[in-house]
Amino acid sequence: MPIITDGIMSTNRAVAANLRVMVAMFCCLLAVSVVGCLPGGLNSPPEIKVIEYPQDIDVDTDVKLVCHASDADGDVLAYQWQCDYGKIIGGGAEVTWHSPDETGMYIIRVTIKDWRGAAISRDISMQVIDSSYLEPATNLVINLQDWDGEDELILKTVWVRPAAEIAINVINVEGIRDAHVTYTWSTNGGRIVGPGLKEQKADRVGWYSPGVPGTYNVILVINRQSGEPLKYVVEFGVKNPHCCE
Repeated sequence: MPIITDGIMSTNRAVAANLRVMVAMFCCLLAVSVVGCLPGGLNSPPEIKVIEYPQDIDVDTDVKLVCHASDADGDVLAYQWQCDYGKIIGGGAEVTWHSPDETGMYIIRVTIKDWRGAAISRDISMQVIDSSYLEPATNLVINLQDWDGEDELILKTVWVRPAAEIAINVINVEGIRDAHVTYTWSTNGGRIVGPGLKEQKADRVGWYSPGVPGTYNVILVINRQSGEPLKYVVEFGVKNPHCCE
């Protein structure tokens, strides 16, 4: 009985050719997903430059969030904002977040994708406070007549909310009986502003409390020509309003 080999060999060659085509198509699909359509280059993922958002906001309030991003390939970018609490309003690079009616720290995530699927995400933390619950200490007076002969006087802790502006005034300077007085202000948190700071002549300054809860000191050193310097330490406790009950 004759053995038919040509048909078998022809069939095997066809199967091998089909396999080569399938492998080539798979490689092409893989290359497109990784390389994209840019000639000779990889698809670059988007890059988030900066996200604009306020550090501290009130409960039940609308705030604007802006994401500045770019793509090295010039691809059109799609933005997706997510939050577990509150509500995202709008879409795209600029949205509005409506804060919850309860204080706390909340996380918002933005994810950016190009049209080929490359993506990048970033989280931001939003501190929600209730400014109506606690009236901040907006004015503080340092009365030099309070000194009882000690070189250092520490004021009891003053509670303030985050991102508050406190005016600090020094009065009764004549009480230290020295015509040549200089004021040196410092702090371990927040920011001190006011005219005459560099010249050490500021007897009235403003202190901006940090947005992060904690204990912070504002220190005033009064230097005199006669006698040792006087040191006045004000301890500020920065807390969210509902923490100060």
